[in-house]
Amino acid sequence: MGGAAGGTTWLLYYRSRELISAALKPSSRQALVLELVAFRAVEMFISEAVMAEYREVFSRLKFSRLDPKDVALRLPKLSAAACGIQS
Repeated sequence: MGGAAGGTTWLLYYRSRELISAALKPSSRQALVLELVAFRAVEMFISEAVMAEYREVFSRLKFSRLDPKDVALRLPKLSAAACGIQS
């Protein structure tokens, strides 16, 4: 499978910590990847199990400093922009 940039396809495994990093540091590379997903410049594939993990991680007490409104918007936007897969 080839991508638009010279026939290259990149596969990134986005762990929960990258998503948390994107929320904590809006100008980070992790946040940039999510912006690319939001603008459909790249495709992100997420299973329901992974989305459940993301929701669980964001609800942890140690991440309570994140703005709950931002989290409430971020996860549905991510889910809507990503391509769902069967796990």
